Order: sequence, then structure tokens, then C-alpha cells
Amino acid sequence: MPPALPRPSVHERLQSLVGRMIGSWVCWREACEDVRSAYARWWQCNKPAQRDQAFASYCAALEREDQAARVYSMHAERVREASA
Repeated sequence: MPPALPRPSVHERLQSLVGRMIGSWVCWREACEDVRSAYARWWQCNKPAQRDQAFASYCAALEREDQAARVYSMHAERVREASA
């Protein structure tokens, strides 16, 4: 049996959690920008067929942003719990 790996310290665990939280925040902010861009493309469409496609893209961007926000929230909660 291989030797047991040393357990990370509380500080190291918190640093890792914070790193993941920051990464998820970056993903969420990028998703927010995607929503803004998709909305602008939808707003600027003049042709009905393009407008429908642009609206679908906007809705998809909103769903991705919602998922990214949920992931960020999950990581923020883990940091809160670990630092309590």
C-alpha cells in the first residue's frame, strides 16, 4: 500500500476554494458579457428570420449566464462555509 498523502492544511484548502470561486466568477462575468452582446445583436436585427435566430441566441446566452451564476454561488458558499 502506498504511503498516505499529507492532508492539505486549512489555509491550503481555503486557498484552493477561493481560487475555484474566482475562476467561476470570471466565467460568470464572461457569460454576462455574452448576454449583453447577444441582446445587442437581437436588438439590431431587422429581418424577421434573423431576429428569431438572434432571440434564440440571446435566450441561450441567458441560460448559460444563469448556470454560471449558480456555479459561482456554489463556490462562494463553499468559501463561506470553510472560512466560518
